[in-house]
Amino acid sequence: MVVHSATIDPQPSDYRDTRLCAAYLAQHVMDAIGVHQGDVVRVSTKRGRQVVARVVGPHPTDSEHSIRFDRYTRQALKAYPHEEVTVERAELAPVPELSLMPAIDLSMLHLP
Repeated sequence: MVVHSATIDPQPSDYRDTRLCAAYLAQHVMDAIGVHQGDVVRVSTKRGRQVVARVVGPHPTDSEHSIRFDRYTRQALKAYPHEEVTVERAELAPVPELSLMPAIDLSMLHLP
């Protein structure tokens, strides 16, 4: 598996872009790890945080080693602007079951 480094773009994706977990990679990085538009990548920090994002296209400014994604993905990654991260192609297997848990306990909720 090919791993390549990229730098977090200080400007997040446009908030009007409805695709969450969307990544815009520099063309150089896309070529180095062998991904194309629609492929899934794993982005990791040196602190061990990881997110999975879908490549939606090349970086708008075509910077040499940049990656840009929305602010929610950056918050989940706990990454700072200009921080160096590693990017690799992710092969995701189908999930037989998915359980969603609310962020707060609703077991004691009482509605009149």
